[in-house]
Amino acid sequence: MNDRKNIISIIKRVWATELPFSDFSVTDDFFELGGNSLKLIAVLDKLQKIPELKFIDELTVIELFDTPILDNLATLIESKLLKPS
Repeated sequence: MNDRKNIISIIKRVWATELPFSDFSVTDDFFELGGNSLKLIAVLDKLQKIPELKFIDELTVIELFDTPILDNLATLIESKLLKPS
């Protein structure tokens, strides 16, 4: 269930709650689309509440801040999901 398409879809859905857009490209930058640090914290909170993303406690606001491109964020999340417990 945690395939790349699903991860990208989840990120898009969460971003749409904080940004004035709903149609994102994988090359979009959260901050260039109007995101800011407060919205980023809200994104992290929402991502942490999604059951499919079981890495929850491992994703930090600093990592989100450093990974504003949708495709790169999907890669980061994917790597955390694949990380052995």
